[in-house]
Amino acid sequence: MKNRTIYISGRVTGLPYWWAWIRFKIAKLYLFLRGYDVIEPIDIVPYVSTWDEAMEICLDAMDEADTIYLLSNWKKSKGAKQELKKAI
Repeated sequence: MKNRTIYISGRVTGLPYWWAWIRFKIAKLYLFLRGYDVIEPIDIVPYVSTWDEAMEICLDAMDEADTIYLLSNWKKSKGAKQELKKAI
């Protein structure tokens, strides 16, 4: 039986990179330990990407996910709102 794949969505822009990195990694571990395959933006978006490039990568990656996991700060993220809209 294949694990369900989950995409993590949350705020990155406007935060210190290390803080966003930590939040996404904690969520990834939490979900992995519950049996999910995890798609996490920090892993798939090159650090030097523009916002538009990052969103294109993330929205494309969502096609591989069964569901979305929203970090608590998602409402403060223009990108997370777009990701949620795509997921619905």
